[in-house]
This record gives sequence, structure tokens and C-alpha cells, in this order.
Amino acid sequence: MSRPHSLALLLLALIPWLAACRNHPPRILEREAVPPRTALSLDSWEYRVGPGDLLRVNVFGRPELSSTILRDNAVGSPVDGTGHVMLPLLGAVEVGGLTVGEIAERVQEDLLPYLKDPRVDVAVVEHGAHRFLVLGEVVEPGAYPLSRPTTAIEAIALAGGLGSHANREQVAWVRGTLQEASLVVFDASQLDPLATELVSQGDVLFVGRRNWADVGEAARELIPVLQAVAIPLSLAIQAATLEKIN
Repeated sequence: MSRPHSLALLLLALIPWLAACRNHPPRILEREAVPPRTALSLDSWEYRVGPGDLLRVNVFGRPELSSTILRDNAVGSPVDGTGHVMLPLLGAVEVGGLTVGEIAERVQEDLLPYLKDPRVDVAVVEHGAHRFLVLGEVVEPGAYPLSRPTTAIEAIALAGGLGSHANREQVAWVRGTLQEASLVVFDASQLDPLATELVSQGDVLFVGRRNWADVGEAARELIPVLQAVAIPLSLAIQAATLEKIN
């Protein structure tokens, strides 16, 4: 991923918090008063397909009904902004919000009028629908695809790790929309249990340079960054989809 493209995705993905900040300035609780978000577990984690993903749909024994060549002799079916893929014979098939197993079942059902015993395999070959952001004092700040279960500390590692000037003891984590109880702080310099929880779609990890007195002070430093963004996330997804098609 090029630096300009990575930076564009980073900025575009922040619009949900921009809207919240403009209309309803949040009251951030102290760390001790923040109720824990229900932690995702490895057993419950499932990847849900969405716009920006690239699928490979294979109908066994019927290559003419499978995903076609997209570019550079690579086979794939891009998920468009409405959550559909275009497949031979079937046309537009809705796949948004489904797992690959559920998509395979849907395509098999749609093929029953044409094939006696269709067998379908589906895989995500490029992940673009779900992303999290790592900002601030890390080696490679940017937007990263959430293609597998990823803990907060792993997310920082994916961004190249903490920078030399990073405040390692206080990493801000915006979990979900920017509202009361959505911002927490964890210690990345030791085994903080919070750092081993899984990140979710749209989460933001922010590493500052200096110590914060409390979570509220961390929020006051983070919010101006979020308020500087003014382009919808949908444009980023659309751009990624068009790039795949072209």
C-alpha cells in the first residue's frame, strides 16, 4: 500500500467520530469509571464480507460459472458498494454481511435451477471492507485491514511497533463510536489485559508522545485530530472498489 493511498484511507475512515464530535461533544469518563466492552473471543470472531473485499467464487467442475479473470490473470469478484458480486449466469448476488460459508450456501442455492448438485467454494483473496486505524507515534501509522482476529498489541505491531518518542505506558483506544465510555487507555509496556483484547471494525489506536493525567486529557488531545477530517468513509470504500475493478 502506497503512503498517499494509506494516508487517504486513514483520514477517510475517521468520519464517524467527526460527526459525533461536531454534534454532541462527548463526556469522557475516567479510566476507572469506564465499563468494559464485551470482549470478542477467538471462538466468536467471524469475518463478514463487505464492500471493498475481493472474493474468489469457485463452482467445482464449472469454471465458466466461477469468478472470472479480474486483472493480471488473477481471478476475483469484487464486492461493490451495495454488497453484491457479479457472477456468470447468476448476475448480482448479495453477499454483504455474510461469511464465506454462508455465501457458498447462497450461491449453491441460486445454482440449483441450473445444476443438479452444485458445489461451491468461496474465499476472500483481498480484504478491504473492515479496517482499524493506528495513529500517532508508531513506525507506520495508517489504516490496516481486519482480516483475522487481532489484539490491540498486535495492531500496534502491524504498524511497525511504537516509535522512539512514544508514550508506551498510555495508548489510547477508541472502541466504536466516540461517545461516553468508548475511549480507554492501556499500558503497552507491560502485560496489560486490555492490550490482549481484540480490535473491531473502525477502532482507532492512538499513541501520543507525552503522559496524560487521565483519559479525559487523552480525549482532548485526540478529538482535534478527528475533527480535522471531512470526507466520508464511503468515498474511501468506493475508491478501493473502483481500483479493484480497474
